[in-house]
This record gives sequence, structure tokens and C-alpha cells, in this order.
Amino acid sequence: MLTSVDGEAVGANCGYGGKKVMTGRDSNANGVLDAEEISSTSYICNCASDGWVDATGTTVQAQSNMCYIARDDAAQVVLTLPANPDVGALVRVKGGGAGGWKIAQNPGQAVYADKLGGMAGAVWTARDSDRRWASVASSADGSKLVASAWGGRIYTSTDSGATWIPRATDRGWYGVASSADGSKLVALDRFNPIQTSNDGGVSWSAHGPIGDWASVASSADGRSLLAVEFTGRIHVSTDGGENWTRCTGPNAPCDRDRYWSSVASSADGSRMVAVEWGGQIYTSADSGVSWTAHESTQDWYSVASSADGMKLMAGVYGGQIYTSVDGGANWTARESSRPWQETAASSSDGSRLVTAVAGGQIYTSDDGGVSWTARETDRAWSSVASSADGSKMVGVVDGGWIYTSVATTTPGVDGSVSGTAADGIELQYVGGGMFNVLSHQGSPAHR
Repeated sequence: MLTSVDGEAVGANCGYGGKKVMTGRDSNANGVLDAEEISSTSYICNCASDGWVDATGTTVQAQSNMCYIARDDAAQVVLTLPANPDVGALVRVKGGGAGGWKIAQNPGQAVYADKLGGMAGAVWTARDSDRRWASVASSADGSKLVASAWGGRIYTSTDSGATWIPRATDRGWYGVASSADGSKLVALDRFNPIQTSNDGGVSWSAHGPIGDWASVASSADGRSLLAVEFTGRIHVSTDGGENWTRCTGPNAPCDRDRYWSSVASSADGSRMVAVEWGGQIYTSADSGVSWTAHESTQDWYSVASSADGMKLMAGVYGGQIYTSVDGGANWTARESSRPWQETAASSSDGSRLVTAVAGGQIYTSDDGGVSWTARETDRAWSSVASSADGSKMVGVVDGGWIYTSVATTTPGVDGSVSGTAADGIELQYVGGGMFNVLSHQGSPAHR
């Protein structure tokens, strides 16, 4: 990773000027952070008074564009955010006393917590327009998204779902998958060859056999792909979709056509998992060359995998959610029996999960599937996806909208950000009651 720091003039990002900090991977290895390599940007802004104000009382009403040092060794200093700030207004707080600090919120306010290690799912925002959305996939950082509309087009976003660009032509689009950087995409065109893109969805090309395609998964580099048919076979590609190998042979599951529902893959493509409606769960530890059956015969409908392929989650339509921490060898039943939809997603470490109920709510878990929380309202959810850290999520509705979620504090007076004497944070108001974290030091906590 490279970092570049430039001066930031007085403006929307820094009301009193400051510094602009840009980071990204040196993909061309020239030792310079080129514009197209920038993956994240933050700002270190100046205080209104060109200095810091001591906050010594236990309760302080913070003012816009002020910087505070919480100097109380006996008690926590609670600073309440400005009630009616202008868009772009800043509040900066850092510790200076043993009591630490807490930033309190007013009714209707919250702080985006993706930069604080928060998990998405609490607040959802409708995006784009009413379409027959079929599937959605995300890059590892959650900034690049791809969604397919049944009987319509493919749509891509490079701003975490805020805006969408139509791609390809009207087809029977179904499942989609993405590489970690979002540049390599794969989309299922039912009853037609599989389509792939190497430029983030700008252009597409058809490859492979014709099939009644159901689900597709991709490795992090987009080279190893796994696809299944609703009534058919498992298909594997090791060259980014240029060529496909159909699973055949005397042993299950390659011995006959099966009713496949969903697939998932590890980041390196070596571990794969596929679930069968009215059948079993099948896993592969050799990139799809051989497969092993697990669990009992049920109507398996969804599956998700951690980056290493060891932590798995599978849902049964009309049954429970099941989780595995040993690559699928053993499974534990979780949650209540519900009509779990044929979609699920996992963070890279397998701790943060998201799935949906057909005609019901979205459900999230932050403990590897042990417990689940219902989110959003009842909708005809067709697909969900997550960033690698679980801080950004997206769901699509068949005959509805795209919905995105970013990690936030609990909305309203119950939410807060807090820190110790070693912690600091800078917030900027972005409208709609929301504050963004521009930068932070140490490990501020949030609730």
C-alpha cells in the first residue's frame, strides 16, 4: 500500500483547510500512487480556532468546526453533537484525561461506523428503481457492485450503490459474481452461455455451454469460477470463464443431473461448496475435481463461505440455517425454521453473515451464525452481498429496489462513539442526520 498526502484547501471537505490523505495499491509497481490506484481518501482538517479547546466538564455541547480535548481524569467527558449542523461541518475530539470521552447523538442522528470496524445491516437505503432484480455481488471493499435484472440489463456501481450504470443488453440475467477488486465479473444468462467481463462490466463476452443456470461463484482473482444449473451439473472454470469443465463420472454428485440451488467458493478457489434442493451439501477441497456429500437430505437453498473456505453457512427453505467451522465436515442447526431465500453472504473471516427470507426480512449475524437479528421490512428479497469486512451490504428485491447498508452507530440518542485518553476522532456532517468518520486515532468504540 502507498500513501500520498496533499494540502486541502478551504472547502466542502475541510471548512478551515487541512490535509488530504490518499491510499491505494501500487498496481503498476512504479512507486507512485497514481490517480487510478487510489482506493480510499481521508482528510485531516484544521480547527476553526487553529487550535484545540479543553473540555473539562462531564457534559459539553459540541459546536460545529471545533476541536476538543477531553481533559478529565475523574469522569468521562460526554460531548453532544451539534443538533443542526451545516453539511460539511466538522467535530474533532481526542483524549487528554484518564476519564476518556464519548460523543453523544441527538434524535435522528447516527455516525457511519465502517471505518471503526462496524457491521452493516441496521439502516438500509433504497437505490436505483423498481426492477425484477435477480442477483447482486460486491467487491471486497464494497465500493464496486454488480446487479442483474431478470429480463433486463446488468447494472454496475462504483460508489457503493449510490448510483448505477446500465450495462450489456436485455437478457434473462440471473446469478452474478465478482472478483475481489470488482474488475472481473461473471453473469449467468439463463438458457444461454455464461457471460464474463474483465473491465468492471463495461463489455461482456459469452463463453461455455448453454444451461439453465442457477448460481455462480468466483475466486478473489476472478480466475476460478463455479457455476451450477437448476437441473443439471456442476461446471468449473480455471481461466476466468474462457473454458468450462462439466462435472461427470460415476460418483455423486457428478453421476447425474441434480436440482442445484446455490454455490460458494474460498478466496483462492481451492475450496468450493454447492447445495442441492432435495439433496445434500457437497464440498470440494481440490477446486471442483472431487466432491464429498455432507448432512441430510433437505431443500438446501443458500450457501456462503469465508475466505479460507472453512466457515460455511447454508440455509434450508422451510427449515433452519446451518453453520460449519470445519469446511463442511460437521454442521450445527441455527435460528428458526423459515423459508430462507436462495442467497447468503459472508465476511472474509466468516463471523459476519447476511441472508434473507423469501417475502420476509433480511437477517444478519455477527457471531458466525450463532445468533441472528431481523433487519429491514418484509420484501421479495432475491439476493444479498457483503463487503469482505461486513461493513457494507446490499440487497435486491424482485419487483422492487436495490437497498444498501453501511455500518452505523445505533440511530438516535442510544448511539454513541467513545474513546480513551489515547483515542481521537474527526467527524463530518454529510446530511440526513449522518456523520462520516474522516479520520481516527487509536481504537474508538461505537454502539
